Amino acid sequence: MEKTIVGIATPLGVGGIGIVRISGGDALLIARKMVDKDLTPRVATLCSVSVGEVRDEVIAIYFAAPNSYTGEDVIEIQAHGNPLLLKKIVEGAVNLGARVATAGEFTKRAFLNGKVALDRAESVADIINAESEAELKTASRAFSGVIASAISPIESLLFDLRASVEAMLDYPESIEIETETAKIKSSINDIKKRVETLIASAQTGAVIRDGIRVVIVGKPNVGKSTLFNVMLGVERSIITDISGTTTDIISETFFIDGVKICLVDTAGIRTTKNVIERFGVERSHDAIDGADLVLAVFDSSVEIDEFDVEIIKLIRDKNKIVVLNKQDLTEKKCWNAIDFGSGEIIKVSAKLSGAETVKKKIAEKIAGLNINGDAVYITNKRHEDLLKSALKNLNDLDFDKMDLLASGLLQVQNLIGEITGSNITEKTLDAIFSKFCLGK
Repeated sequence: MEKTIVGIATPLGVGGIGIVRISGGDALLIARKMVDKDLTPRVATLCSVSVGEVRDEVIAIYFAAPNSYTGEDVIEIQAHGNPLLLKKIVEGAVNLGARVATAGEFTKRAFLNGKVALDRAESVADIINAESEAELKTASRAFSGVIASAISPIESLLFDLRASVEAMLDYPESIEIETETAKIKSSINDIKKRVETLIASAQTGAVIRDGIRVVIVGKPNVGKSTLFNVMLGVERSIITDISGTTTDIISETFFIDGVKICLVDTAGIRTTKNVIERFGVERSHDAIDGADLVLAVFDSSVEIDEFDVEIIKLIRDKNKIVVLNKQDLTEKKCWNAIDFGSGEIIKVSAKLSGAETVKKKIAEKIAGLNINGDAVYITNKRHEDLLKSALKNLNDLDFDKMDLLASGLLQVQNLIGEITGSNITEKTLDAIFSKFCLGK
């Protein structure tokens, strides 16, 4: 029997309520030695908990196995949310025979005891860590089982295909090989299409998970930092009339239509003898390369110069919005003749209402992603990598030798099984659940 574990299930810090969770075969025995009343399954009991000289009035709830989150006996003690008090309760349980739970161990036990499928268990961490509305919706749908509903049929098809191939190997005289092989090829093509669709969804899934990295670039004093601050609604970047004020990248997060936007302000791109500023310019170049969307800002009230030309070359083939700023001043005619390459051109005054115009254009880009709340998106990088490996193996299947085909299908089935949990190692489980918070 696994040793009983204990952990704090609420975030660190002072709060009105803090929860300590105990799970395992000795959970009830340990709790009885800590509280002053008998506990009835699925009943919230007002009682006192005592740990040495520390005493608190708490609510204790007993979930009897197997009707609990972990499938084991579970006790949840809802105490006052003082971190020191919660730590004392944990220490009391440890002194009575429990051990402190590792990260994600409660959910790991839920999986091992058949209380939750692996894809749903992984989505628990995604729900907890979601930063945007889109990410939370997708994680909630994954917890409801939509990933399993898309992937489990693939695993079943692979199992049936392997059975068919092995039957051809064992009883070749009673099977029409050519006809059966054609059926197998057709089924494998169907599986490929399903896997390819899931892999394709991972591109949008990455946006949902990581957000969109929007990098503001331009030469010094074109209004990059002004645009950055106004879009955020806070004075995050320092603004002066001195060129080169921003010497490094600065990033902040905000949200547009439920999608996380990672907004990055960069050092002005120009030739400089200042070592610190030069490093900042180099980082600006790197930021452009790593951007999902570039906001290229130009001062339309002055003539174009060599640094503007360099920036236009840098962003020509990028996914971008060209921002001709300082429209509150007189625009120079030369800007209307510039070829910026593909992408939209907007004319704004960042000091006035320009930021809202830029936000609307970004919103249009997001709408173009067609993020559908009812669709299935692969947001888990581990799942994406396994699906890509499965597709590669499907493309490499050998139909000329049935024994190699059978082993190839088994490899694909095992890869899919690492998503559903039917084929998982202890090492992989530890890696998955180590990313969870303590107490979950």
